[in-house]
Amino acid sequence: MKSLLWSLLIGGLLALPLKAQRALLSIQSEPAGCWVRIDTVLVGQTPILSLETSPGRHIINVYPPEGGLWNWNEQTVEVTLAPAQDTTVTVVFDQPVLVNSLPPRAEVYAGKQYLGTTPLYLNFARYAGQNLTVRKDGYKPYAFQLVKPGPIVAHLESRFGTGDDKGVTRPKLLGLLPRTHVRAKFALLAATVATHWASFYFKNKADDNFENYQRSGDPARMRHYLNQTRKYDTLSEIALGLSYTSLAGLMYMVIFQ
Repeated sequence: MKSLLWSLLIGGLLALPLKAQRALLSIQSEPAGCWVRIDTVLVGQTPILSLETSPGRHIINVYPPEGGLWNWNEQTVEVTLAPAQDTTVTVVFDQPVLVNSLPPRAEVYAGKQYLGTTPLYLNFARYAGQNLTVRKDGYKPYAFQLVKPGPIVAHLESRFGTGDDKGVTRPKLLGLLPRTHVRAKFALLAATVATHWASFYFKNKADDNFENYQRSGDPARMRHYLNQTRKYDTLSEIALGLSYTSLAGLMYMVIFQ
């Protein structure tokens, strides 16, 4: 009995220094909800409070939330933990600002420094207060000062949309219609609808003549109905081709202009 008590006492005394050797680690982040790995082991999302771990050197990887929209890469922190101490690590991800443009794929500059093409995420803390310019061929530059972290959409004005650029030849669609002319888009829309209905009308006429051809017993009338069928089939195909052509032109102008 005495030996058992001595064993329990000695075991308790040995356990105290072992427990005292553990270090405590707390990890905070802005914004919260970032995934954390310690020495490549996934331990959870921030905030992580008083996590027991071994003393010594550790590598902490904190990953930005929302698929990396807060920053370009995860942040890596190396810490050396002391026994029986609670160490707190705080990681801050700078909120980016989205710069977009209509139309897209425009170039963004800070002075003469090229930053990228829209849509583009910029580090707000780095570029706050700077004058930025959005440029795209065929459009007037859009200049602004970055003062708020909210998204910015640059509505680019075409150089050919006003009378300011006198002497400039406006680009033509298929060599006939101005690309920026609103009436040209309505004309293409009307042409698409009209030729499509014309194709439908000619196809119905061809079907009617083919039915008459099948019902007729007179060779002369059969030849007449067959010729009419072929004629209206040809007209239907031509009208349908024109409809597809005008529709393609309309889609080009709507998407790219």
